[in-house]
Amino acid sequence: GARRPAPGGPTLRARTGRDTAAGAAPPTTAGAPVTGYGFQWRYSGDPDWNDVARSPSQTSYSLTAADGSKAVEARVRAANRAGNSAWSSTATLAAASLRRFTGARHSASDFAIAIDGRATPYGIWSDGTTAWVSDSQNDRLWANTLATGARDTNKEIGLPPIDGYHVSNTGIWSDGTTIWVADNRVDRVRAYTLATGARDTTKEFSIAVSGGIRPSALWSDGTTLWVTDGSANATAARAFTLATGARDSSKDLTQPTGPSGSCAGIWSDGSTYWATLTGGDSEGVYAFSMSTGARDSSQDIDLGAGNTTPRGIWSDGETMWVVDSNKTVYAYR
Repeated sequence: GARRPAPGGPTLRARTGRDTAAGAAPPTTAGAPVTGYGFQWRYSGDPDWNDVARSPSQTSYSLTAADGSKAVEARVRAANRAGNSAWSSTATLAAASLRRFTGARHSASDFAIAIDGRATPYGIWSDGTTAWVSDSQNDRLWANTLATGARDTNKEIGLPPIDGYHVSNTGIWSDGTTIWVADNRVDRVRAYTLATGARDTTKEFSIAVSGGIRPSALWSDGTTLWVTDGSANATAARAFTLATGARDSSKDLTQPTGPSGSCAGIWSDGSTYWATLTGGDSEGVYAFSMSTGARDSSQDIDLGAGNTTPRGIWSDGETMWVVDSNKTVYAYR
């Protein structure tokens, strides 16, 4: 059979995430029927291409590029019974298109934390439908429907006193089954079943370290849990194995350069982490490399009017929600 000519270059488009691009293979051309496509990508300027493991018949692919500061290139080739075609022309997606958040306000996604009386809203986590917000003054995790901001009392979790003391809850994070709560009073991560609110002591652990720690914000990739120190004048976060609570200093996050302040919130897409800094040079949401701790000011989020006392943060990859102590959760894209 006739070997296929090279197909046209793929179409690249930025999706909802800073570092997610989609490549689509072109339709079939003359010759024997297409039996599959190959797909490669690289950062502009890199000499080597990365092969993508995918079904040969797949005509689109979503890739996650770790470095949002570099343009992404991609190419495709077709295959039939005679073999592979030559590679297509190269398509390029500019680095500016790969930014995770522009920092633009998205007030349509703001919501108020409907709490009567005094409150200190702090941490936030969501399953994409419900957003839970911690409140150390009321020993409670408030629940709001993320799309509308409406309060959902059926999903709220009370945090009864432990050993006669209130749970001074700050940062929270969940895997969808268990929700972990940083207890600022005793250097410990508490655990509760998300669906029922029942405490699960089997998943709790101490985060006491040499020199002490004042646990503030939590974030996890499902394996490691990072805990920031609210008393430290830096965004450094200590790492613990989520399943066992064992310290894993090899995964600690450091911040060698950048603005000062204690970290009240943290969220990551796996390559960049965003930290809410308070009480330092300038309160705001700043971006750092997960691997090196280097500041990435191009990914910083400038906070809007009213959002002057930021605390916890959470994102679905498209929108970033920032809790403010004024009982409002502000949204950015």
